[in-house]
Amino acid sequence: MRNFNLNLKKMVRLRGVPIALTATVLATSLTGCGKKAECDISGSHAHLYTNEEGYEAYYNKEYLTYDGYERQEDYIPLTEEEVALYKFLDKKDLISLEDNLDVILAEQEQNTDYIEYRYSYKRRIPMRVGKVTTFRTVTRYSWTSDPNHINLTGETRLCHYVYQACNVYKDENGKYVVIPSECVDDIGDLVGDYTYVKKVFYKVINLENNLELDYEDGQDPNEEVSKSNATTQSYTTNSVEYAEGPKLVKNY
Repeated sequence: MRNFNLNLKKMVRLRGVPIALTATVLATSLTGCGKKAECDISGSHAHLYTNEEGYEAYYNKEYLTYDGYERQEDYIPLTEEEVALYKFLDKKDLISLEDNLDVILAEQEQNTDYIEYRYSYKRRIPMRVGKVTTFRTVTRYSWTSDPNHINLTGETRLCHYVYQACNVYKDENGKYVVIPSECVDDIGDLVGDYTYVKKVFYKVINLENNLELDYEDGQDPNEEVSKSNATTQSYTTNSVEYAEGPKLVKNY
């Protein structure tokens, strides 16, 4: 799959030197989202937050834990404009691609192609005839990664992971907008041209038509959602409000 790069100029990194991950976690013995932490730092700033998987993000927050991340000792000062930018990044669930590249590449390494199998299942649909409710049985279809699933139709598809990053610009009205990259096979191809990724930075496509996986009539309600299905659904339900981006002005 080709990388259809938007050919935007390389973004200059935000002010501040990258800070190494600290070994000390302030919230080791303190838990609870929404619990404020003591802070004697003057002026606007963003604290470094990390999660168990090793991802890191800077938030203009004073919580011990926030959105599954724990606050660390390190921080960066922020200008008034940068405060607005960091609030926008938080709202859009965006984190730095470069700062998290090692963890992202490690996760990408685990995302291998897999096969899904189409299967059928029966559902009873209520029908109202006058004052009487009757039921009819209909055949529905979905997909599973279990090759031993009952009622397989014999149809298969190759499921393939692709990756996406983005840049953030200001439009002509001074509002921040997100400009996404095309989807690529290797997120390393986007490093240098794109600055951010969403916390869920990949999706799974049908390699035959390059479209996101469609589960037709949905999962059989009588069985558990497979791991592969759950991964795809978590990406598609966490949508980004991307802008077309005409007449953009680079913010930094």
